[in-house]
Amino acid sequence: MSTALDRRRRRTVAALAAAVGLGLLASAPAQAGAGTSALCTVSFPSVLIAPAFQPLALTASAGTMTSEGHTGTVRCAGEIRGHAVTGPGTAAIRYERWGTCAGHVGEGDVEWKVPTDGGLQVLAGELSVRRLAVAVLAAADFGDARADLAGALYPVEGDCVLTPLSRVGVLVAGSLVS
Repeated sequence: MSTALDRRRRRTVAALAAAVGLGLLASAPAQAGAGTSALCTVSFPSVLIAPAFQPLALTASAGTMTSEGHTGTVRCAGEIRGHAVTGPGTAAIRYERWGTCAGHVGEGDVEWKVPTDGGLQVLAGELSVRRLAVAVLAAADFGDARADLAGALYPVEGDCVLTPLSRVGVLVAGSLVS
């Protein structure tokens, strides 16, 4: 039963992220002559929350969130630094967070490695995250390009109702432009 529920949650999160991503693509301004212009989805099957968010906690707490390496998948359609994306890449995040089960904010590091027809493009930079309930807004500033992403998270370990939430899955989508 929990497997069917997990699949249903993931499908719901994927549909939400895809809808938000398409909305961002439709509203993104044209980037004439830009070297980077792509629509991307980023998914993490498991992000560690340490210490875990505690159920019914009313006071915000500090901690970290990490993908524990390049465990995420980046899928982009378009060009990065003037080169066509040729397949899926990997992603890693680590950031300091402040919040509760109801929501949090955070800042830290992000890195994407994306294959292109010009070779592997490594984008490393600063990440900022805002979450309210399951909705996530994230911005990744890579210096020469910026990704604005929206989507959702889903519980992997814990539920923030009866048990501490120590791991979540994340799916976001949006635009990457220079």
